[in-house]
Amino acid sequence: MGSITLQGTAAAQATTVETWRTTFADGSTLQQADTNVYTLALENDAWKVQDDQHPDAGSQQPPQDTPGAAPVPGAPVAPGAADQSRNWAGYTATGGSFTTVAGTWTVPTISAGRTPAADATWVGIGGVSSHDLIQAGTDASVQAGQVRYTAWVELLPQASQPVPLAVNAGDTVSVTIAQQPDERWQIRIQNTTTGQAYTKTVTYQSSRSSAEWIEEAPAVGRRTLLPLDNFGTITFTGATAVADGQQRTITQAGGQAITMSSATGQPLAQPSALGSDGTSFSVRRTDVTVPQIAPRSRAVPSQTLSN
Repeated sequence: MGSITLQGTAAAQATTVETWRTTFADGSTLQQADTNVYTLALENDAWKVQDDQHPDAGSQQPPQDTPGAAPVPGAPVAPGAADQSRNWAGYTATGGSFTTVAGTWTVPTISAGRTPAADATWVGIGGVSSHDLIQAGTDASVQAGQVRYTAWVELLPQASQPVPLAVNAGDTVSVTIAQQPDERWQIRIQNTTTGQAYTKTVTYQSSRSSAEWIEEAPAVGRRTLLPLDNFGTITFTGATAVADGQQRTITQAGGQAITMSSATGQPLAQPSALGSDGTSFSVRRTDVTVPQIAPRSRAVPSQTLSN
């Protein structure tokens, strides 16, 4: 149970977060948090539910065969091991209260195949052990034999939103997310190749519990992972964070490497060791291929599951 807010003497609003486990055709599982906002009314000394809203429902994306459907970066799928994930590869740091994260990379060149595929590169704050995550980055998606490159921001539980900044294969992109006063955050995505930049300030309540520098296999509708495209190798530089008021490299922040693995434990994308500066590393796509997975069933929600 989350927060309960009284609205006068005979009305209230209660918020809960349920975590659902989805079983896939390959036997793997995907966990997803859904928010319920209940409107309660006091009748005859008893609280009764008058309405149940699902704010996360509006963030669902169309299925992949819908024209214009886009991959959705998001929180990690249950990894099964501290250093493995079904959809993340890179580094995460959890030792402190994080108020800034930054990183730079070059948008990879993706071949246009017939099979839908995608990858996303981003930095973020929150999400490793919490339901909140503020993130920004770039992605490439292959659909109908075409490759689309996009810059985007995402504030969970809302869906990712493309931003009006053109990015193409070979462009160098720098992203900074920095906390401002009054729960505001400034997000800046700069295409240093073209000299153009996008800056936006948003209001967001963050746990500030982690910082991430991630290469991801995005999802469609948050419940179906797309096959990871062959992005080759992506190199992060200038990967830093502010933790507990101090500027930190990944090394100084105690960053931990995460390998993206298939349901059978085969590595799909592997991070390198950190460079001597503590702010640089690469993520390499392996030659392992995995067919697209699709939901088969949805189980009873559990409050004990975690990302």
